[in-house]
Amino acid sequence: MRYYFDRLPFPADSRLTGIWAGRRVTQALEGVVVTGHLIRLPGYQDGEIESDFLSSHLHLSAGGFHGLYPDGTPWVFLIQIAPEGLGSLVGIDDPHWAPRDSLQRALRFNHEAEVVDEDLLDRERLLAVYAWAGVGPDDVALWPVSDLVKGLMAECCYVDLDDVVAGYAAGCAFPGVEHDCQADVFSDVFAAWAQGRLADLVPQAEDDDDDEWVTLAEIRRWPRAELEAIAHEYGVRTRKRSGKKRSRARILADMAEVTEDDE
Repeated sequence: MRYYFDRLPFPADSRLTGIWAGRRVTQALEGVVVTGHLIRLPGYQDGEIESDFLSSHLHLSAGGFHGLYPDGTPWVFLIQIAPEGLGSLVGIDDPHWAPRDSLQRALRFNHEAEVVDEDLLDRERLLAVYAWAGVGPDDVALWPVSDLVKGLMAECCYVDLDDVVAGYAAGCAFPGVEHDCQADVFSDVFAAWAQGRLADLVPQAEDDDDDEWVTLAEIRRWPRAELEAIAHEYGVRTRKRSGKKRSRARILADMAEVTEDDE
């Protein structure tokens, strides 16, 4: 079970291409709610760029992840954590009012983005999800809500939730495995995903045609690390002269030009 992947309407063969956690998030154990929104982006937009742009306008942002539908259309899932009583300050009896309102304000900067689904959680529901995965409430009794959410995000990287819980106290997701440990179990998982070290955990669809060509549309759905590796094979730069990463869209465009030249 992967809570977010099972809960959200992702068609088969959708791909996760990036994941991140918010830096300034409340560490409250109680009295907060978690609001997640799945957003379909226009096909010409880059999920990495737009997720960063939209989340920068959400003062309650707690992180999220982005990816691609099977047809290459980008999507992003944005997560916010808010005090449950914010709505009452303006006379609104809705614990999720503040993050909903914040998202609608952010979407004014991207009129073509479409909200596809909404996921609403609180501590009680989060603990129920963990219990469904075989994690007892005592094992996560001292976890703030933000960490419970990051556990579900780490699950999206195909690391089992009970392994995340086991590594929480020591701050290491991969004990006994040589790696550049981040001293935080969640950061450890996210770093491993970004570096492509968890690719072997991703379920692979059966393919009877061993000689089938890999298309640029398929490459577009790969994690960033895999995309950079194939770009280097094409002789395409993945970083600017300043050292900053080039966007996925720019890399793919350059790769397309190379393939057209080869033809």
